[in-house]
Amino acid sequence: MRRILKLLLILGVGLALRRGGDGDSSTSRPGDGGDSGTSRPSQRHGDIDASQGTSSAQDAVDGEFRLGRATGGQMDTSPRPLGPDDRYTGGAVRPRANDYEGQDKWAAEAYEHFRQNDDDVDAIAENTGLSREDVLAAKNNVMRDEHPIRDRYDGTLRHSRFDEDADIAAAWNRLRTGEPSPPHESDLALLHHEVAEAQYFQNNPGAEYAEAHEAANQASNWEQYVNNGNIPFTREDYTAPNSGS
Repeated sequence: MRRILKLLLILGVGLALRRGGDGDSSTSRPGDGGDSGTSRPSQRHGDIDASQGTSSAQDAVDGEFRLGRATGGQMDTSPRPLGPDDRYTGGAVRPRANDYEGQDKWAAEAYEHFRQNDDDVDAIAENTGLSREDVLAAKNNVMRDEHPIRDRYDGTLRHSRFDEDADIAAAWNRLRTGEPSPPHESDLALLHHEVAEAQYFQNNPGAEYAEAHEAANQASNWEQYVNNGNIPFTREDYTAPNSGS
């Protein structure tokens, strides 16, 4: 009996030392989810992190979904899991809020549709009171122009368009269709932010995106609405006619 107890005691001490050694010798890299690491945020609006650009569309629709806010369009209020028939397979109508992959695909298609002509620019100018020149500058800034974006993780600087963002595409669609009227406060904040950012790039040749974005936030901080979940989620149709047409 004593031998058995002694053997069990030795085994117990050995296991305790092994577990303790594993914990002491391990280190977690950023993004691994350990105590000393930080998770890399989802990237939107130019493939940058939230400290430099907008928060992810997924975070935005999650917040919107929880708060149940929506104005105009088709409101998606069902929290049920996606079935095979619910997933986005193409089409002009924004997919369900919890179809995150579908959000990205829809945004890419919406941006490409908006790039085809600038009839929407005239409609948005009419609906918001901004000049056509300012609205066009905002559109080019967010959908067409390439920007110098520095990767915060490896420090490389690249010139590219911003990533397509479903929340921005939906806001742009609401502004051009005139629904709701007057425009949602967050949609106007986005538009004014993009105007300010475009002006900063024009007035400061060679400026990097993070600098221009921070300056634009001083004029209009759309990111604040996203972070607070205070943006509408509407199932927009990017082929809907512009207001007044």
